[in-house]
This record gives sequence, C-alpha cells and structure tokens, in this order.
Amino acid sequence: MRFCEDLFLSFGEKQIFEGFSLDILPGITAILGPSGCGKTTFLRMVLGLVKPTRGQIVTVRPAGVVFPELRLIDWLSSVDNIRLINPKLDLKKISTTFDELEIENPFLPVGKLSTGQKQRVALARAWLFGGEWLFLDEAFRAWDVGLKQRLFPRLRLQWKQEKKHVLLVTHDLSEALMLADRVIIFSFPPVKVLEAFSVEISEKERQNLTPEHPLFLRLAQSLKTYFDPITLMNQFHA
Repeated sequence: MRFCEDLFLSFGEKQIFEGFSLDILPGITAILGPSGCGKTTFLRMVLGLVKPTRGQIVTVRPAGVVFPELRLIDWLSSVDNIRLINPKLDLKKISTTFDELEIENPFLPVGKLSTGQKQRVALARAWLFGGEWLFLDEAFRAWDVGLKQRLFPRLRLQWKQEKKHVLLVTHDLSEALMLADRVIIFSFPPVKVLEAFSVEISEKERQNLTPEHPLFLRLAQSLKTYFDPITLMNQFHA
C-alpha cells in the first residue's frame, strides 16, 4: 500500500521530508532510525495530527495508538482507562487482553503501577480500540528482554489472527527483529529509506536472537553511523 507520495514537510528552515515516498505492506512493520530522524513525525502525519507541506499521505482512522507519553489517567484503574474509550466494552474481553499482556491489579489506580505495567495498559487500550490498525511509538521501552520473549510471540499470533496491521516506531534493533514482519530504516533528515527488507526467520529464531545473527548484523551495518556498537549490543540485555 502506498502510504505517501512525493511528501514534503519542514519545520522552520529544517526540511524533514523532501520528495519522500513509502509503501507499507500488510502485517507488522517496524520503522527504525536515530532519535529525531522523523519516525514519530511520520506516524503523526499518517494519523492526521501533522499536515505535510505538500504531497499525498494516507490518513488512517480508526486506529489504536500508543504514544511515548501514554496518556493514561493516573487516578483511574486499568479497567476504567480502557472503558473510557468504550463504556460498553465487555469485561471478559478486557480481562482476556490483560491476561495476554500479563497486566496485574486491574482495579488499582494506574498511577501506582510500574512504567512497564502502564505501557501494557496503554497497549491494551489501543488494541481494544478497534479497527484494523495499531500505531505503536516506542511502546515497549520499559519492557525487559524476558518480557519481550514471553509476550511478543503472543502478540504476533493474536494480531495475525485478528488481521491487524501494525506500524511500530522504535530505535531498538532486537525489538524490531523479534516482532516485525518487515523493517524500514530511516536516515537523518531529509529522510530517506536506507534499507527495507522482510524479516524471514522462524518464530523460534525471533525469540532467541543474538548480536551474531545475520539479520542483526545487517541492521547494525545500516545503523552504525547513528549508534555505537556498545549501544547496539546492550539492546539484547536491557
């Protein structure tokens, strides 16, 4: 699907996108790149929150969204935060999703939860919002490797069964390879696609990735200008 065509966007004198075009295929797509390269801005344009200077871009709605700031109401419980988006949402469906995401204490105010738990509540809310699309902006920053290894296979299975299309913005190479069907790497502005490829590995390989895996080495080569080797290695031990 052609998401944007000949896209231009500038903030003041800084040109973020300049004649940019991009196709997004069905499934789970990860957009990687250095901080400040335009990943989140692209996501916000797709959601209709930022208007390009010129060019064409598909605006997707309805869509479930997780932003880095989460936007949860601290004094409400996890369940009540979910029901804000749909008061008629079945409690059993909420409970099933919470079980999938290992969300504990569903009636405790979310302000008392850990950051990782809050991120999972925000993900549950986006997931249960409905529609075919999920947009996730650094949605797993507080998840450790063990949690990703447990939950990512469940998410992949459920989203494929539900025919969800997921656009994941991240700077974490291991996260992209564990979760995504395809990876797109953005450059610094004006944004260009440095590389785009399918993640053609088994589900078992996804959950047992090491820095020596050929796909990781390929990604690291594309991103070595932006990340030092220690930062890349540490993503497997966070």
